[in-house]
Amino acid sequence: MHHLVHQEESGALATHTKAVKLDQKAAAAFNKAKAAYEKAQTELKTATEGLESARGHARQTTEEIKEKNLEVLQATEQKKTDDVSIRRSFRLGKSELRI
Repeated sequence: MHHLVHQEESGALATHTKAVKLDQKAAAAFNKAKAAYEKAQTELKTATEGLESARGHARQTTEEIKEKNLEVLQATEQKKTDDVSIRRSFRLGKSELRI
């Protein structure tokens, strides 16, 4: 009887030892996967912040270019007006010389 109880306990201990090893192996794999996931999350956050920053910079640059283009357009229109005015003045001056 004593021998049977000892065998039963020995078998239970072997089963328990296997379960502990399996648990430790699974825990190690879980921790490795968790660390990889957390690293990926950090990289994603950094990339997202970089993208948002780049988009903001592009938006700001686009607005500045629009403003500069408007200034150039206004300057071009003003130059056309000034050129017409100068030509008129020049023509009027020539016609006064003929009189």
